Amino acid sequence: PTPRLSTLNLEAAMAIGSILLLVIRICIVLPVAVVAFIAPGRSSSSGGALTVKPAAAAATHGVLHFPNHLVARTHTLYAESKSDAEAATLTPEKIGEMIEVTFVNGVMQLSQGYIDVLKLFIVACKAGYEQGLSMSDLTAQVEACPVQSANRPLMEEEVALRSSWMNIVYLVLQSVGNGTDDVEVGNTIDETERTKFGPLVTTVVDAMRTDEAKAASLSLDDAVAMGTENGLDFTGLNLNDATERAITEQCMRVIKVVFTVLEEERRCYEDGGAGPAPRPPIPGAFKGTN
Repeated sequence: PTPRLSTLNLEAAMAIGSILLLVIRICIVLPVAVVAFIAPGRSSSSGGALTVKPAAAAATHGVLHFPNHLVARTHTLYAESKSDAEAATLTPEKIGEMIEVTFVNGVMQLSQGYIDVLKLFIVACKAGYEQGLSMSDLTAQVEACPVQSANRPLMEEEVALRSSWMNIVYLVLQSVGNGTDDVEVGNTIDETERTKFGPLVTTVVDAMRTDEAKAASLSLDDAVAMGTENGLDFTGLNLNDATERAITEQCMRVIKVVFTVLEEERRCYEDGGAGPAPRPPIPGAFKGTN
């Protein structure tokens, strides 16, 4: 007669099966993660394609823990190096797709206090700026992207918020004098967005130049007060409306994260990558260690 598996043997078999499944998953995910970490980044002087810089590659580190399609697509866009001697390049189409796939996830993360994917969104917009893509051209690339990260067309309010974020990145880069292939690209910023967020960006930029530590903790109300003292007009923000205030608070955080991305890029170039190693966002796990 065929012996029947005891309960203990059955549990052991299930445990072994679980271990094998885990090993298979690691074998699939690990190569992608390794490529993202070791992909070389060098500036390029050729044509319209932009070479991914160290900051762009480093920004992918923080997203490795997300078990969804964003991880695979992010690595595809930022780690397409053919060999250790060749750097991955970004075309306008890829930049548009990167903005598309990071926006929805970036909003969701930001609402939970995390900025991993938002950094990728900013890096993509920065790549467009450095290539000299006008805001209208960048927007066209995003809208032409066939990917729908939300698994549905974005609502009008969501499209408007994405446009605000894109324009804010351009505003900050123009304000700090970030390099670009076209010095006129900053003039393509949407005038409505410039009127609305320009004074806020100017105030935060000035604060960063004066005292970075203080600027990092600058609140929206403090920024408005400081800017008003300097003669800036914030009436375009409509802060008396609760929804508009919440959106503006979010945009204020985007402005600050642009500076975080710029600082991380500076460390890669000037300090040899010095700084705390990327870590997954586990609340409270690494307090006081960075």
